[in-house]
Amino acid sequence: MSHDNFESERDRIERVIEILEHAATQLGAGRHIPLRLLQDAVAFVNRSEEAAYEAMLDEDEPALSRCLEQHTAISGPLATMQDALAALAGGDDRAADRLARAVAEYANLRREHLVLDDRLFARASRSAPVVDVQSTPLEFVESPDTRRLYDRIVEAGALLELGVSTAFPNVQSQRSKSV
Repeated sequence: MSHDNFESERDRIERVIEILEHAATQLGAGRHIPLRLLQDAVAFVNRSEEAAYEAMLDEDEPALSRCLEQHTAISGPLATMQDALAALAGGDDRAADRLARAVAEYANLRREHLVLDDRLFARASRSAPVVDVQSTPLEFVESPDTRRLYDRIVEAGALLELGVSTAFPNVQSQRSKSV
């Protein structure tokens, strides 16, 4: 995966994690959060994790074994989030606490993984020859469905004031800055 594609994917996953964290906090505080938003966010991170895991299986890099371990560890909180969402859909309000704990665990594991990714890219950039970017094929292709899912999550997060305001990561509304 090229560094540019990685950064773009990383920005999206970080934004969805932030939305999930804010949503879980608000849900725990008794605020109504649409179940569909939570389901979409968990589906997005699950797709992202599956795609990253499959991409790493194709690589022949010893340093990636730690990444594979982290992706395996992440599957636990993801499964818990999915179970908690099913319970919430069934009317079990106590599942909000399970969801919040799983979101926090996932966010911590994912951020640890991003630090490892940063180290791997830094190491690779120091030892890699200069490559003409225009002649390098893209290794990561996001499906249109996944992109629409992301856009829907960010839009709903912005409308619900869940830490995002627009589809652009560097732009925040005056309202969210003052909170």
